[in-house]
Amino acid sequence: MRPALSRFLDRARGETARFVDGLRRGREVQRELLQRILATNAGTAFGRDHGFASISTLDDYRRAVPLRTYDELRPYIDRGFAGEAQVLTAADPMFYFATTGTTGAPKRVPITRDAFSITTNNLLVYWACLGERYPRLLERDDSVVMLHLAPKPYGELSPTGVPVLNPTHAPSTGKGAFPYSWAPWFPPPPELSDADRLYFFLRSAVEHPLVGFLCLHPSRMHGFAARLAQDAPRLVQELHDGTVCGARTGDANPARAREIEALLRAGPLEPRHVWPELEFVACWYGGSFPMYRPGIEQKYGAPAIPQMSASSEAGQLTLPIDGEPMDGPLTVHANHYEFIPVSDDAEDATSPEHLARWSEATLPFEALELGRTYELVFTSPAGLYRYASGDRFQVLGFVHGVPRLGFVGRGGIVDMTGEKVSEQHVQTAIDRTLAALGVSTVNATCCAVLAEPAHYVFVFEPQAAWDTAQQQRAAATLDTELRALNSRYELKRGFGDLAAAQVRIAPRGAFDRYRASLIARGAPGSQLKDKVLQTDPAVLARLTEP
Repeated sequence: MRPALSRFLDRARGETARFVDGLRRGREVQRELLQRILATNAGTAFGRDHGFASISTLDDYRRAVPLRTYDELRPYIDRGFAGEAQVLTAADPMFYFATTGTTGAPKRVPITRDAFSITTNNLLVYWACLGERYPRLLERDDSVVMLHLAPKPYGELSPTGVPVLNPTHAPSTGKGAFPYSWAPWFPPPPELSDADRLYFFLRSAVEHPLVGFLCLHPSRMHGFAARLAQDAPRLVQELHDGTVCGARTGDANPARAREIEALLRAGPLEPRHVWPELEFVACWYGGSFPMYRPGIEQKYGAPAIPQMSASSEAGQLTLPIDGEPMDGPLTVHANHYEFIPVSDDAEDATSPEHLARWSEATLPFEALELGRTYELVFTSPAGLYRYASGDRFQVLGFVHGVPRLGFVGRGGIVDMTGEKVSEQHVQTAIDRTLAALGVSTVNATCCAVLAEPAHYVFVFEPQAAWDTAQQQRAAATLDTELRALNSRYELKRGFGDLAAAQVRIAPRGAFDRYRASLIARGAPGSQLKDKVLQTDPAVLARLTEP
């Protein structure tokens, strides 16, 4: 074993032991973490505004600090971003993560050194547990491909020079501590587009005996398999020529080229043919995963297992530490957690009325019940205090009394492939498209279609009939607008995880008839609001039926 690997394993196993011990002491760990966060940050602007110095219990904390969305925390975040010290945390952020906001404005999430260290230690736990289950993973440097990380130069700096980066953009162009970074194909060239990076990984890894693939979202695994089938002839030629993406980087490999040619003659090329000894495919287990899993396991010939499980602005919320086919336990050492029971799936989890009603009635993790669904509220060491994420989780089980949480969805957000499209995104795209085309409609909605690939279908009931050219122009404009409004949608379109938006025309009166059918089934007519973003597949069929 290489000395670097031995040191990595020793550290990773130590972090795993500490994590498991923390699960056994979950209540105590949560209480101590909250007190430490409050004491450390009592002198900040936020801490003074909310009396951190006088808070001694969770009930005190609930009374002193209301539940807030990102937009409600934004004034504090913006002050820190502009250069003011000690606004949310005593320690200045070392960088900001840029993520998609629900209104189109990006979120800038501050990350302190303490918060980043917690994330790194969580990764050590994950890799230690993965290595225990798949020992071949740590025997070679070329055993695993991490599909979602992209080395990118910092595209933005705060006014005081703090870097802003996407969480999937590796800030370093060198090797790191984790096994995926030891591979000869990591890091990929930063100038590659998102789609070309998939081919780069494919071409680079085709000559190596892989043990596993890892990626955040399962849709990327389908995209990679599709890229293999599409680019097989190019792959064969580059093996013959000894090139990668057209550049000569090594020796030609005609023997491997002949092997791939023979596989291609036998039928459509799939990852299981190219890497027959593959042992696992790791990806996010929540949301739309059940739809993708059968196809992934068929195409790759290996089980699909959790990859870091649920994560958000707070980092990793759960950690898969065993072989159970479900998400892992809550990371009680990483953030302080509170929960709101979900009683109405249609309720807006971030509305002021909802948050005010639950602000002093949230539940600690030990009060959660098996099978129930809850909205997540968290306090992070990086300064997100009682942050109402809107994310919903179901309790799937318990580990040492700490719940396993499976991601269910988010109120007002659709996340089929990781794109996080909101109602505001959709409404803005519709408004801009109608203005660009100079047309008007009786009504419109957008239906999320969970297929392979997933896509969005916009249904319009126009004032005057649209011809085929108008429908095509509307679809292209809607897709362009969504890409401009939502960087995650742009990313997923670039990778091919999402197909282009489509337009369907509803017959005259279709929206009125659908509304009447809902009222006939018991919906309160006086309170029934038209939804601009639909997740029920039956809605598309109802609105477009003759």
